[in-house]
Amino acid sequence: MALTLSNSWCRPSHGQSALPLAPSSKGMAAMLYIYVCFYSMGWGPLPWVYVSDIFPTRTRHYGLAVGSGSQWLWNFVVAKVTPTLEADLGFKLFMMFTTINIGGMAVFSLSVN
Repeated sequence: MALTLSNSWCRPSHGQSALPLAPSSKGMAAMLYIYVCFYSMGWGPLPWVYVSDIFPTRTRHYGLAVGSGSQWLWNFVVAKVTPTLEADLGFKLFMMFTTINIGGMAVFSLSVN
């Protein structure tokens, strides 16, 4: 939302010409918005809700601290490792992420009664 609003404020005023956007740039922005929409409706917010509900009130703040710290740590690890993996593996990197996600879904579906 903030990026959309800042885009409208950063446009050149009347009389100045803006550089035309390449179709690939528009496509990338569209795919990013679609990804964020589906991520937000799916598994994205689940860790925050789950961690806030599984601990009793007396220890909830410790659980939320560990849960959010863990999420930040693993996001950092994935962000640091992905460029190296992409350079080494190429398109196979996405196959690796797909395998991990399907394996995680299988483990989750087998562990839920």
